[in-house]
Amino acid sequence: MKFQIPFRTVDSNVKKILDDFGARVVKLSKINIGRTTTEKNWKGKNVRRRIDFSGKLRNSLDYGLDVTKNAFGFYIEMEDYGIDVDQGKKAGGMKPSIPKLINWIEKKPAKLRDSKGQFIEMTLKRKKSFAEHIAYIHARYGTQPTNFLSDPFEQEFKLLPEKITEAFSLDIDTFLETSLSELNKPNK
Repeated sequence: MKFQIPFRTVDSNVKKILDDFGARVVKLSKINIGRTTTEKNWKGKNVRRRIDFSGKLRNSLDYGLDVTKNAFGFYIEMEDYGIDVDQGKKAGGMKPSIPKLINWIEKKPAKLRDSKGQFIEMTLKRKKSFAEHIAYIHARYGTQPTNFLSDPFEQEFKLLPEKITEAFSLDIDTFLETSLSELNKPNK
């Protein structure tokens, strides 16, 4: 999934600044994804959780620059569900896919307990029931935003205008020097 920010006037210094910006945002986002957080669950109890258990979202994070003659765009790539993880989902939304949740339960691996607190065997029927319960909770209560990408993006974006201005002025100086030296060459 891509979201783009258009930029005008491309040259080496501006491109380097934006390249550094993208690398920094991705690095900080990956750090945020790996953190274990404590938050309140739908019952109001404190629970510890890691944002990206499997590492799939973290590994999918990347950035890029689309450079053309007059402009270029900056984009961040990640798994489609990354936006929902970053921004959360409101209550009353669509339920997550049951087969995907069953797959997640198998990878986690989640363990269920009976009323006595003893671990019980995870049969396919129990996995499906557990996945349906998770889907119900997500649809009814939504999910909290993690801001694993939004926070680093905003933090780094605040620093960008000053750096871009400096880089742009260096690029203009280089352009003027090159242009003037070309004009001052004797015609052959």
